[in-house]
Amino acid sequence: MLQIVTGKFFKTEHHFETLHRGTFYTNYKALGDEPFVTTSIGRLFPAKGFDDLSAFNYELLEKIEGVMASGTLTSTGGIELAADFAALVSFVLNAICSPDPDLVRRLTSATAPELGGGHRPHKYLRRIFDARLMMRPGDGQRISEFFETLVALKRAAFEGVIRAIRRYVMATHRIGDKPDLAYTLLVMSIESLAQASMPATANWSEYDEGKRRTIDRALGGAPDDVKERIRAAILKNEHVAIARKFRAFTNDHIAPSFFREEAIGTVRPVCRPDLEILLIQAYNIRSGYVHRLEALPNLLLPPFDSGETLEIGGSPTLTFEGLARLARHVIFRFVERAPKAEREAFNWFSALPNLLRMPLAVQHWIGDAARYDSKTARFWLQGFLEQVSTTMLDRNRGLTDISMVLDKIETIPLSSINRKDRRPMLALYHLFTLVDPLQRARPQHGKLMGRYRADFAKPSVEELAVRLVTREALPWSPDEQEALHNAHYQHRYGKAALRLGQLLEAIFTLRLAETHRESGNDARARALIAFAVEAFPSHAALRRLEAGLGGDELAPIHAYETLLAPASSDP
Repeated sequence: MLQIVTGKFFKTEHHFETLHRGTFYTNYKALGDEPFVTTSIGRLFPAKGFDDLSAFNYELLEKIEGVMASGTLTSTGGIELAADFAALVSFVLNAICSPDPDLVRRLTSATAPELGGGHRPHKYLRRIFDARLMMRPGDGQRISEFFETLVALKRAAFEGVIRAIRRYVMATHRIGDKPDLAYTLLVMSIESLAQASMPATANWSEYDEGKRRTIDRALGGAPDDVKERIRAAILKNEHVAIARKFRAFTNDHIAPSFFREEAIGTVRPVCRPDLEILLIQAYNIRSGYVHRLEALPNLLLPPFDSGETLEIGGSPTLTFEGLARLARHVIFRFVERAPKAEREAFNWFSALPNLLRMPLAVQHWIGDAARYDSKTARFWLQGFLEQVSTTMLDRNRGLTDISMVLDKIETIPLSSINRKDRRPMLALYHLFTLVDPLQRARPQHGKLMGRYRADFAKPSVEELAVRLVTREALPWSPDEQEALHNAHYQHRYGKAALRLGQLLEAIFTLRLAETHRESGNDARARALIAFAVEAFPSHAALRRLEAGLGGDELAPIHAYETLLAPASSDP
């Protein structure tokens, strides 16, 4: 929201304005009556009248473009806008700033450790959790300048930075009760920026030594070029490539000042020769927690001193103090160097908070022939199958008239469309003429289906869908039906897949079970019934069917009678 409300993505000058006022609570004490921070979207004023906390009153101006894309929306309420501004203030000042006074009190004035943590927050990091931080010259100006630089970034860079800042601030909020999570979040604040950077080339020597030796032995006497291709493929897809990118990005975003003026007053500051191993150790700690919930090494926990580095297991390791300073430096450096744009094309409406986007019900779009073509044909067929399934369960539900879509199919030069895209078009055309009596007199139906009958020579989900709805026999062998059943469930959420829906899938499974029963394979039939129950757990009749199997010879399995019977209560 911080970037959207500046108006840099708006195409017109017409916009709604809403001024949001409120209070941020903080341990930072600003003096005077003049605005402490002034930005292009609002201001912060020192507030008075709080005994145990300092505070800022804020004024933030939210702008929403008044265009048809946003309908009647004039404001998002300002909650996320204020939260991101508070996070930005926290990050720049290296202090606590929040709309929640209890959070500030908990982090800065607690007299006992958090539940699940062994130490109060100020034991992990210097300064940030002090009960009272006094204003320093130029702090307000630093916030203003950082804000203007941040919102000037190109959108992709801005989104990366705001995620990184949120993670950093969240880490400080959780450091008292979950220090292992806090350490991980600090690493991830850098990693979230690194993932969008150019990939870094990893070396085979950086791969896990045990795995490396095993693979090298397996390659044996393979030609050198084959070895290199296999090693490159492993490095490209392995964790080592991600860790390498993290280290390369961090190294690239460290300025000379990090080891000079910024290191003044620190204890055992990060030094350049140790940086590589420090980053390796930090990333390994992060991975140990994320993948295995491994606890932090005890030496990283208080009451040890507040130095930036220490030795653990013979290797230098970043403490909270060192990791936090490194993360802040890298984020500041990224903002300074990232590409800027005064204006940019971006669908800002899609990034607004508190908006719930849901697909339209089928009946609202399936009759729109203008949007129908070979690329949307599978989606249309899937929507129609959803309607058909509904009517199979409830005869009072009707089908949407899609005759205009069928008219369009008759005019499309189908011979110029590949078979994979043509099948769902023909399946929709054929199925609607079968289920809607008014469509059966279409003069072109027989000619069209006959011309492209070869499209359905091999088993396909499209023909299966038609035959499941019309209750026609399946013209494939049990092995072909099994292959189709397995392929459908394996790939049904692929981009080019056709989803049948739970009802038609269950009908297919029970029909396949009956095929096996008829051939004497009761074991496979029972297994398929069990599969149908677990694939459609909300259908009570399936559970009753399974419960009544017993150990005797299977009775005939009637898919439609079982699944389409009137609903009754569970046993």
